[in-house]
Amino acid sequence: MGFFQQRSTNWQASGSASISLTCSIYGNRSSFGSCRRFRKGFGMFHKLISIYPLSNFRLLGFFPGQEARLYDMGKLIEVHPAFAPLRNDDLFRDVRIDAGGYGISWSDEIDLSSSEIYECGTALDVAAIEKAALLREIVAARQGAGLSQNAVEEASGIRQPVIARMETAATNPQLDTILRALAPLGKTLAVVDVNEEVIAL
Repeated sequence: MGFFQQRSTNWQASGSASISLTCSIYGNRSSFGSCRRFRKGFGMFHKLISIYPLSNFRLLGFFPGQEARLYDMGKLIEVHPAFAPLRNDDLFRDVRIDAGGYGISWSDEIDLSSSEIYECGTALDVAAIEKAALLREIVAARQGAGLSQNAVEEASGIRQPVIARMETAATNPQLDTILRALAPLGKTLAVVDVNEEVIAL
């Protein structure tokens, strides 16, 4: 059985008194109910595409339409005994999306609706954040190599004005352009885990 059950007009923890907490623990002022914390199967439906456990009991969830949410499980783990087992980092990182994508689970007893993550999580433009971080690293790599933009132009064949616009995020460079700009710096791109420090900004 999931953590939350509907009882008349109140939401109750299984076998306990009605919950009167507010969403202030998630950085919002709305009431707990209006924050749409629903057990799986109730309320607004927001389908999860993927979910990633991060440090400090945070979850990064991706929804359709390139929408992402950063959700802090810390207060939930602290306040509600049902989530206390998630203090175990190995268990917390064993999160999985349920069939259909409308909830996540750690065990048969511990689950959370995807709508809770969507409604009470912090909206992030992950692509924009990571793009900015990448451009900062490109500039740092060029400066660390002691090369000017003109020197990179000579080595890569990319015109200096294009390099300048790329480094200031004034354009959306193609993948080939980025790789050509990185090559003279002894760098390349790689598929890696989401940078938690960047996402936490």
